[in-house]
Amino acid sequence: GALPDLVHTHPSETVRDAIGILREYGVSQMPVVGAEPPVMAGEVAGSVSERELVSAVFEGRAKLADAVAQHMSPPLPLIGAGEAV
Repeated sequence: GALPDLVHTHPSETVRDAIGILREYGVSQMPVVGAEPPVMAGEVAGSVSERELVSAVFEGRAKLADAVAQHMSPPLPLIGAGEAV
């Protein structure tokens, strides 16, 4: 599908849902946010990566029905819209 402004998931969504979102949009990582975009920095709870989630499932450390909050990593670095990259 068309790439949204912010590919994201929420802490209460399942690992299965998060992997599906990552694959649908062809991205390897995404933020875990507590609100719908536009998102303030304080609303970013963490991040997930497809590689880490799939590895956790295959290694038995995660179940597809688990909440994303149980398996997220620290937030990705953030920059403001007007900041130079």
